[in-house]
Amino acid sequence: MLFDDIIGNETIKIQLKIASKAARINNTSVPHILFSGAAGCGKTTMAKALAKDLGVDMIKMPPDAIKSAKDIYDLTEHLSVEGYSKYGDVISKIRPTVLFLDEIHKMTLGGQESLGIAMEEWYVAVKNEWTKEINEFWIPRFTVVGATTLEGKLSKPLRDRFKFTFPFTTYNLSDSTKIVKIHSKIKEVSITEGAANLIAIRGRGVPRILVGYLERCADMATVTGKDTISEDEVKPVFELMGVDDTGLNLDDIKLLKTLYKNGSPVGLDTLSVILNQSNKDIQNSREPYLIQRGLIMRSSRGRVITQEGVEYLRERKHINSKRRFASHG
Repeated sequence: MLFDDIIGNETIKIQLKIASKAARINNTSVPHILFSGAAGCGKTTMAKALAKDLGVDMIKMPPDAIKSAKDIYDLTEHLSVEGYSKYGDVISKIRPTVLFLDEIHKMTLGGQESLGIAMEEWYVAVKNEWTKEINEFWIPRFTVVGATTLEGKLSKPLRDRFKFTFPFTTYNLSDSTKIVKIHSKIKEVSITEGAANLIAIRGRGVPRILVGYLERCADMATVTGKDTISEDEVKPVFELMGVDDTGLNLDDIKLLKTLYKNGSPVGLDTLSVILNQSNKDIQNSREPYLIQRGLIMRSSRGRVITQEGVEYLRERKHINSKRRFASHG
């Protein structure tokens, strides 16, 4: 995946291209980067494109794998030491590895502290288990690309290590349609403009969801013996999945009806039980879209449905009540 293959986020791509070229000219690493924003909006893909542009390896590591300085030291086995003397001096062309940490906010505070020091000082201090002596080891330069949906959960010292912070947002309808068509070509599946648009409308502007819907529609075309995904294949797929023409699914509607029937703010734990979903899934996957649509809002006492949410339920005949809507602070 190259930068030019990625739809949207043009200003992010331009800045990363400049940083990549400058690092190669100066024979150094790209400054550490933090990608924040909605899940499934291309943060991993952008990190891969950066590594490709730099011509270096990318290591994808779970954040809970780094808890201490010892873990940082173990990590050095996977970093490129090309271009260094045995003392850590740069003597020729170096190839700083890209270290990608998805959901970096899950890292322990001890891990954040150890990683932060390594990111800036390029050394790690490890205590010998037997002698209890502290030994310092140089480490080759690398670029951390952290991805997070909850930037506020990162410690301030670690956040300060990132010289670039880029927010990722959901895609508009035009770009969503382009993403569907590009991935249909990648999968070598033909699709009509109308079918691509129907998928894009329901995909919430999230590439991960768009690609998943495309695959379901491709399966339908296959079993019906069609060479091309048309609107005739797309509509039945979404009917089976319970996804309406605005992108809401059955769980979204259940959440809205719960808030409406309750008539007062509902806590996250209660919603988790009702929907049979984890708090994390509700916060990261369900709420953002409903809030963006203006259908619900978070209050100090819990989640509440908005007037727009009530109107949605009425227009779609999910409720028949004419009860007067009252907002909650």
